[in-house]
Amino acid sequence: MEPGSTISENLKAFQELDRKLQFYKTLAVLKMRDAAQSEQILQKTLTALLFAAASALDATVVVLYSISTAETPMMKVVACSSSGPGIVGFKTSLDTFALRGLVEHFSIHEEGAPTTGPAATYVACLQNLGTYDIACDVDSVLGLSTASVLAGVLPDDHGRPRFVMEARSTQEGYDEHLDVTVKPTLW
Repeated sequence: MEPGSTISENLKAFQELDRKLQFYKTLAVLKMRDAAQSEQILQKTLTALLFAAASALDATVVVLYSISTAETPMMKVVACSSSGPGIVGFKTSLDTFALRGLVEHFSIHEEGAPTTGPAATYVACLQNLGTYDIACDVDSVLGLSTASVLAGVLPDDHGRPRFVMEARSTQEGYDEHLDVTVKPTLW
């Protein structure tokens, strides 16, 4: 809190801090291997985590994709903070995934070893990316028009990209007060 700040400014700062704390609290109590007694429990746990993340990040929706290791890698939505038909299970090939550069950058290192890449990447106007195609994007089943995205790659135990998590917003811009650098090790 700044000297001379108003009550409403302080209240807003406390609310922002509370949202972040709730997100971190959700992460702290989450033990995916213990929680995964069944696929249904795992899905509920992931959805709760994504709802907390959406609130903490002021996102319209948070999407978690798994990356298949098939010959033709596929991106599959495994959890989403929004519900509706066709969202969980939505698939697109890595070649048509709008943020494929994020995954490719994470995967390539000079010596051929996996790299950790950036903690997160912010795209101010997703639809202006040359790689964006609404027919191949989760927007087509969400019924949204995503403006901005904060995304990151989550690696497996060997450092290979395993998941992509996107915080999508229908509004352009990024709140400067958000200072969230989370490198969860869920798997």
